[in-house]
Amino acid sequence: MKAMVLAAGAATGLYPLTYTLPTALVPVLNRPSIEHILDWLGAHQVEEVVINLHYLHASVRQALQPRVEAGAKPKLHLTVEAELSGTAGGVALAQDHFDDTFCVVSADCVTDLDLQKMLEFHRAKRALCTIAGVPRQEERHFGLMEVSDAGRVLRFCEKPSKADSGLNWVNTGIYIIEPDIFGRIPDVRPFDFGEHLFPTMVGKRGGVFCYKAPEGTFWNDIDEPLAYRETHREVLHSQGPLLVVGEETRPQVFAGEDCQISPEAIIVPPVQFGDQVVIRKGARIEGPVVLGRGVVVGEDAQISDSVIWQNTMIEDGAKVHSSLIGSSCHLYRNMTYEGVLLASGARFERKGISSD
Repeated sequence: MKAMVLAAGAATGLYPLTYTLPTALVPVLNRPSIEHILDWLGAHQVEEVVINLHYLHASVRQALQPRVEAGAKPKLHLTVEAELSGTAGGVALAQDHFDDTFCVVSADCVTDLDLQKMLEFHRAKRALCTIAGVPRQEERHFGLMEVSDAGRVLRFCEKPSKADSGLNWVNTGIYIIEPDIFGRIPDVRPFDFGEHLFPTMVGKRGGVFCYKAPEGTFWNDIDEPLAYRETHREVLHSQGPLLVVGEETRPQVFAGEDCQISPEAIIVPPVQFGDQVVIRKGARIEGPVVLGRGVVVGEDAQISDSVIWQNTMIEDGAKVHSSLIGSSCHLYRNMTYEGVLLASGARFERKGISSD
């Protein structure tokens, strides 16, 4: 089977972190999110993947070039949209790659969904399109579906009201599709699956079905700060579904290469440290915490329930709690950062925040 990863859009839900970083390269456990998706697709016998790009496309090409040159599987085809075409429109632009059943997945999700079982369901229902669904989450805003006991989608609503209790299944952005669907996608752009296409297909022959992900399936998106941190929290606690990079020096403590961790520092798992992380004496790291490559944590600093991207400096005595900190930030001595979202390059000066 072939697949398409939708990676053209900007991760606007993570602004300002992603002003200079496309969705596909947002780090999840110190690896670009696209790498996790490609691993997942490859584990389910997907042989070729088309990735559509637009926002900061050159950086994604550069990041994936070593994989392309090495001939790693799945084989990659990178395409660039001159203008954003929407989710369905973007897939239609790549239709020459697909002459048989194929999978579509958004670049901002993390999952261990069994794609082979979803494919079996799709074929058994002779569906034109099958959407992977997970139970509704009241606190999040997703496209929702009303689904029959047999799995047929009866209603689809991209922006439902909280009062509509019939819409109990979340559209995960993971689809299995037949090429016949291209005849239903007009030339109008942008054109989205959830907002434009699926509502017109409900009740039609072939139609749209929902594969109800079995209990225990992991799925989350990373398109807003709380979900991003929650993804790290859940994966670190469960040690799945993603590969946690680094040597497990003790249970649920993963450290990359050339880390310098003082024996007088206190490390409370689960945590993951990228390469060349420095943690000085008296520092306390209380998981779930992820520190990117080259992060320096000063003496007596405290970090808990946070994700901190690469090359950030945390001075002595600083306290960071429930925060998401971008790359190359500077957090000053004895200051407290709680519930903070900092763009890459930001510095808390004595009289306010600045950004390079």
